[in-house]
Amino acid sequence: MNGRWRQALCALLCFASGVAEALDVLPLGIERRDGRVVTYHVEVARTDAERQRGLMERLQLPASAGMLFDFGVEQPVAMWMRNTPIALDMLFADAQGEIVDVIANTVPLSETLLMPKSPARYVVELAAGQAAARALAPGDRLQLPASLRSSPSAK
Repeated sequence: MNGRWRQALCALLCFASGVAEALDVLPLGIERRDGRVVTYHVEVARTDAERQRGLMERLQLPASAGMLFDFGVEQPVAMWMRNTPIALDMLFADAQGEIVDVIANTVPLSETLLMPKSPARYVVELAAGQAAARALAPGDRLQLPASLRSSPSAK
């Protein structure tokens, strides 16, 4: 995706969501165990403030879009759906990008903590139903952009 299209997509996502500050939007491939790659365009949440905001107050999320949370290091993580009125699928991945757990069809607006079975560095949030529709499962691998693979995220 060239720079102009990326900026347009980011502007559209931010406009649709009411977010004042734009996050980076990058292509994210997910390589399934059968070798097929599924691609999404994800907003990248790198800082504590961006991760805390997440997809809160979004009224919709296109099937081809999502959000990638980078926690900088592999660690126990917990997510919730506070102020998030749309159901999501959450993919949890370790520091190498391997998906270690999937929590599908989360309950909108719930404050229940959602924790993967193993520590994770990355969490990918997609529209509910995407994990099943695209057969995404533990053992699949994120094809992370080089800017995310090499360095810990900003705090």
